[in-house]
Amino acid sequence: MPTADGGSGKHSFSDEKSAAMFSACKNRATAWDVLKFASSAAQDGKFLEATGQMPMREDLTAKYPGYFAKNPTYKAFADQAERVVEVPNVPGSIDIWQAFRDEWTKSVVFGRESTDAGLRNASSKITDLLNEYGDPS
Repeated sequence: MPTADGGSGKHSFSDEKSAAMFSACKNRATAWDVLKFASSAAQDGKFLEATGQMPMREDLTAKYPGYFAKNPTYKAFADQAERVVEVPNVPGSIDIWQAFRDEWTKSVVFGRESTDAGLRNASSKITDLLNEYGDPS
């Protein structure tokens, strides 16, 4: 993640996914058992094997050595996973991320414009949104 002054940062965003149990849940003990099972280190390992998506755990290469032995190029991703931060929640963040996704998809996925143009367009739209919502900095 680049820093505000253009330097090379040490963190990236996590893209963490959450699970929850509603207070109105009628079978809380069973639901809790399912959540514990689904989020266990063993299940995270199976998900990693099936998808390549890094679990939100510390020391991934030590926890899942077999996976990284078979997929050594993924070690860099596991290393970076040690330094993730959550995406900041700012006013208008949903609109801001959607503006970025729209331009990224248009340029990178569908090739309808250059990546440079797409990122410039996204930056302009995001600046407008920050001005609309009020720059939180």
